[in-house]
Amino acid sequence: IISFGSYNPPKKNCVKDVLIITVANAFTAIYACAVIFSILGFKAVHLFDKCMEHDVGILVTVYPEFQNRKVEDIPYEEYRSAMDGAFKNHEHTPLKNCSLVKELDDS
Repeated sequence: IISFGSYNPPKKNCVKDVLIITVANAFTAIYACAVIFSILGFKAVHLFDKCMEHDVGILVTVYPEFQNRKVEDIPYEEYRSAMDGAFKNHEHTPLKNCSLVKELDDS
């Protein structure tokens, strides 16, 4: 950068160039963060929904109120109480014990 700066005329306004580059760099960084975290959030929600579909498919035998309901219509609290109520010990079952926080952390 110093060698490129030597080609500038002595009366060049470097402060204006620095401000323009700084603003452009900040805007690019903020835009990139929004895009990246949107993609990671979408991925986590998608994996969470898949996990809940799997678990609800197993829980339907114990909790018939889950039958004929979409996964989106089942509140997380209801799912959590079903997981804690029917299967206290999840190790011996094929349940995945879904958590959106865990999916976000894994992303």
